[in-house]
This record gives sequence, C-alpha cells and structure tokens, in this order.
Amino acid sequence: MAAFSCQSGLHEGPVAKEATKADTLNFPLRSVKIAHDGDDVILLLPFTRMISSDSKKVITVLGIYKGKKIGFKVWMPFESARGFILISMGDPSDNFLQFFQDVYGIERDKISHFALMVEADCLSMGKVADQAGDDSSGKHGMIDGYKVFFDSDSPTLSSECYFNISQKDDWIELSEEPDERQKILAALSRN
Repeated sequence: MAAFSCQSGLHEGPVAKEATKADTLNFPLRSVKIAHDGDDVILLLPFTRMISSDSKKVITVLGIYKGKKIGFKVWMPFESARGFILISMGDPSDNFLQFFQDVYGIERDKISHFALMVEADCLSMGKVADQAGDDSSGKHGMIDGYKVFFDSDSPTLSSECYFNISQKDDWIELSEEPDERQKILAALSRN
C-alpha cells in the first residue's frame, strides 16, 4: 500500500510555484446522495473542483442537500501519511455537520461549527471497486481508496473513516462504522 499526507503549512494565499503546472478541473454543483450497502450508510458528496499537481490534490467538496449547500475543502499532498487537511468553507461546512447529524440520527448540537482546519493522517488503500456508484449500466468502476484517521494521538477521540475519490463520477464516498460517527463529528467541529 502507498501512503501519503497533507502538509500543515498549506493556505489559501499565494504559494511557491510548483515544479509543474497544476491541472484544474471544474464540475457542476449537484445533489448529495445517500447510498445503502446492507446496514452501512455511504455518503456520496460531489466535488465542484479538483486541482492536481506533482505534490498535492486540492478538492472542493460541495453539493446540495435539502436546498442547502454543504461541503468543505480537502488538501491531499502525495508524499507521507501525516497531515491530511479538511478546511472549512463557512456556512456550507456548518451545514455539512448538520447533514451528518441528521443522516445518522445524532442529536443536533446547535452551537457547533466546522473547525477552521482539521488535520488527520491518511493511508492510501490503492484502487478499490466502486460499491456505491450509480452507473446506470450496473457496472462499478474503480475509485482511489483512502482511510483517514482523526485525533490519532488521543485514544478517547481517535476515529477513522473511509474517504474514497471517484474521479470518473466527480464525488467523494464517505463511510464509517456507527461507533465512529460521534467521534468524527467531534473531530470536525468546534464550539
């Protein structure tokens, strides 16, 4: 398995020039989907932008759910297993937390907001079969599979989820074990 991570020094402002030009792809805003695989619930979150370079991917995860925009940004450098970063987009990110709580039946916390920046560790799982895809032919494609570990230094808050990227369908598949959901919510939120 190959591993990679994000570096914590990333920001939205001007950055040093990359060794090669970054490729930027833009996609239309679409609805969020919820898929079921047996008892598992899988969130299918569309992304509207992906910027790829030799050193990282920057993904704008943004979709519509019940008339509201939900989403966040993701920084994914390619070189190590440390420092995967989720970045708040303001209201869409706060809406994502509410969506997460609603989908999984977690009591809604009215005062929490998506943290400005959430760092995690990330392990590449390689190419995996797309189990939740909605290809009308019934055939599933391949996706880039990752396992993300939040608060790995804190045993009481340590949590993990699968974060899979389908570049074919322009979406992120997010899934986790039921006992991880409350801890993931805590890792992503601030009061």
